[in-house]
Amino acid sequence: MLKKPDSAQDIRILGEHVMNNSVGSTCGRGILAPLAVFLLALVLILPLADKTRAGDPDTTAAKSYDTSVYVGAITNPVNKKLTTFSEMMKLAYTNKQLKKYFQGKYDTTIFAPTNAAFKAFLATLTNKQKKQLLTPNSQLLQTLLAYHFVAGDWYLSEPGDLVGALSMASNSGANIYRSGNTTQISGSVIGKRFDFNNGVVHLIDKVIVPADGLFGPASLAAAHHHRGKPA
Repeated sequence: MLKKPDSAQDIRILGEHVMNNSVGSTCGRGILAPLAVFLLALVLILPLADKTRAGDPDTTAAKSYDTSVYVGAITNPVNKKLTTFSEMMKLAYTNKQLKKYFQGKYDTTIFAPTNAAFKAFLATLTNKQKKQLLTPNSQLLQTLLAYHFVAGDWYLSEPGDLVGALSMASNSGANIYRSGNTTQISGSVIGKRFDFNNGVVHLIDKVIVPADGLFGPASLAAAHHHRGKPA
């Protein structure tokens, strides 16, 4: 069941605050301060014809935890397959930012790549690209991770019922569709689901990257010139 934020006005104010404290202007894909876009996306959630749970390749029922996404998926992952995602989140964002957006005020759905998915993705990068990506508060890493968040609680059940698009924190659309016996989002198979008291986390088997690549000229220019200040 989709839950809308308690106060749309609060979200707009927070989003404008982050955008106003960002340096420079948008360029390339127009990705600037992904967390600010994420806040605004909380207000402008795209409806789907049917909100269901995705078929789980691991065929296990969703598990519920009486804790926040911040705790269960980031600071103390409830599943060992979330550990690399947790490390990436803590590297990309300050603890203040993570608490602000994932500890309880806003409902969030995360499509979290597994450890194996991150390993496979990093194996495709050069040492130079890894260095650019894996630095504290890297705008490039923030951009990548923003392709994996969406506002609200999206429970995907009854495989085959849901086909549609979600407006991700990156301000891009992510298509959800059926392929054989699996449900996928932007080419990644959706697996186990973990329910928290302020959101949902789905494991996925691939890292979602921008359509024109993460290290294109526009991405590098944005990462170099438009690093947003923490809210």
